[in-house]
Amino acid sequence: MSSDSLQLAGRVALITGASKGIGKAVAQRLAVLGAHVVVNYSRDAKAADEVVAAARACGVKALAVRADVSLPEEVAALVAKTIAEFERIDIPDLQRRHLGRRAN
Repeated sequence: MSSDSLQLAGRVALITGASKGIGKAVAQRLAVLGAHVVVNYSRDAKAADEVVAAARACGVKALAVRADVSLPEEVAALVAKTIAEFERIDIPDLQRRHLGRRAN
């Protein structure tokens, strides 16, 4: 186990836009390093479920949560679901390009 894995083992990461692109890559890497991941998505539940399955295959807990992060009430619900499931957020990876922008 690498020293990075030891530092992330059991940590909880919330990643916005995690069903595709950079967010997906971040979620997958954090899972490989031992972090539990919350995969936020806005439209593609199937893609989010695939990221969750890949994370779980790494031996960590993972959860997909739909939320439009341009809407404060949906961000609040996303955080609440994360806290309800994991009791904390250690690594908030809120990709700036998603915040404040309406999902189509």
